[in-house]
Amino acid sequence: MLFDEIQSLGSDGNEALGRQIIGELCNFMAESRAYGYSVTVATQSLPQLERLIKKEGTRELFQHLSNKFLFQYNEPEGSEWLSKYLNEQEIDRLKESYTQSGDTDLNKDRFQESDEEKLKRIVLPSEFNSLKPLEAFAIVGEHPTSKIQFLYRLPPRICNNLIEKPLPFFDQATIEAMRTFYKSQAKEEQIKEALRMAQETKEIKESLKEELQ
Repeated sequence: MLFDEIQSLGSDGNEALGRQIIGELCNFMAESRAYGYSVTVATQSLPQLERLIKKEGTRELFQHLSNKFLFQYNEPEGSEWLSKYLNEQEIDRLKESYTQSGDTDLNKDRFQESDEEKLKRIVLPSEFNSLKPLEAFAIVGEHPTSKIQFLYRLPPRICNNLIEKPLPFFDQATIEAMRTFYKSQAKEEQIKEALRMAQETKEIKESLKEELQ
């Protein structure tokens, strides 16, 4: 199943219906994954989606989607939320320090090294805005977050964009002649219809005259 622009389910005053559908969709994804069902959800407006199903519903929907592809996004609050959603990673850094003594003896100077662990976000909020077309951050299953680029595949040409067809050209004289012809045809049909009705009336009169005799 494919839900494109899922936030639009609540448009035109259908908020209650949209919330109901998305809620049932989350239940369906939770129960049907073991049976091989696949659901694709697409949205480009996190604020509109949050207004519809709140932040808790948005987090639940994201949780049920095992594979995620995050394309260019420039809304500040949404970019911050996506950055936090992608979590952080530990970075081991080698910290060096050098202490110089006032003595002329260089052997008294101290040089120290120590390991330092620091947390850093995997993707910064500003990186979503800097993505180029067809670039995305991908989260596939339990694999680490990766930056990927899709290739654009031009669909094969199966028909002509424009099929030219010659159309007849009628000048004004031809148009007037055709109009006169159809008018005369119409008058002729009217005369034939009047004669037919007169004949039917004559036959009826003769039939009644015979019955009276």
